[in-house]
Amino acid sequence: MHLQADRPSLSPRGIIIIDIQKKDYCFQLILSRWSAYLGRRMCPACGAEERLSQHACYSKHYYREQIQILRVRCGVCRTTHALMPSFSLPDTSVGTEEAERYLMRRHEEVGRGTAGKQLLELGVSQRYGLQLERMFTRSLQRAKALFPEAGVPALQGMRWVHSVVSDPSRPLYSLNCFCLQGGVNPVCFCRASILRFHPRKSGGRFSHNLGTSGRRRIPIHCP
Repeated sequence: MHLQADRPSLSPRGIIIIDIQKKDYCFQLILSRWSAYLGRRMCPACGAEERLSQHACYSKHYYREQIQILRVRCGVCRTTHALMPSFSLPDTSVGTEEAERYLMRRHEEVGRGTAGKQLLELGVSQRYGLQLERMFTRSLQRAKALFPEAGVPALQGMRWVHSVVSDPSRPLYSLNCFCLQGGVNPVCFCRASILRFHPRKSGGRFSHNLGTSGRRRIPIHCP
């Protein structure tokens, strides 16, 4: 199947998170194993089963590298979704784990220079740490407004995230999954306007993490 390059569309756009490590991410294998591993999923926007089809692809920066991202479209509601690997933070060029580590260290009151050492070694500007903190603050403001009863509302920053998510060791990833489970596009760190999905089918429950429970991940591996 030939995929077109992604281009602007009037249809809504969302994200589906694939829980996968960088060393296991292979775009061609995702395409070839689509039917077995990903094609049977529910549409996170409307709940339709097995109606996602390959739609387009685009390139995304991951530090100095470019990775290919598959976009799929629901045949029922026409919403498109990027299959975003969990190691890559949406709408940024940095890795999710490195950003989480930086923000966790800042939460522990470690200085920006020390907290951002790994990001600096990966070629990220020394100023980027402050930008991450600002994006994190805006994301939490959105999340708390969208889910006012979640966690412990009186808490702030990373403390609030830890009161909400099931895996505090992966705060950004877990918060994004929490948003998707609540019918909202991920807040960390999507630049697009918040996309509220349609109400779920009665009795239905969506799993937006395409991995398996815990730290196990989908079986898509490069040779």
